[in-house]
Amino acid sequence: EEIDYTWVANMSLKFQGCYHTQQWNEEADGEEDVRISTQRLVRFRLCPTDTCSMESAAGCSEGYGDYIIGMEEYLEAYFEAVQQDQEDSCEYEK
Repeated sequence: EEIDYTWVANMSLKFQGCYHTQQWNEEADGEEDVRISTQRLVRFRLCPTDTCSMESAAGCSEGYGDYIIGMEEYLEAYFEAVQQDQEDSCEYEK
């Protein structure tokens, strides 16, 4: 069954910040292994586009969802979106 993502078309992404957390490394079994690992995370908010404010750090005050994902995943998606936007702009200008 496919997941319906059409609801996100009317939402804007508002970056909230980066966070680092440390946790015990369950996979460490040798003396050379790192015992404590660091997770790099990004927090962002999806706001309804019609109420999202670029001036406000929060972006919006209702109808939003806060999300936390790995920094690597966030950056991959961000740069992919930037590249797609640039490609779309080039196609539009032709």
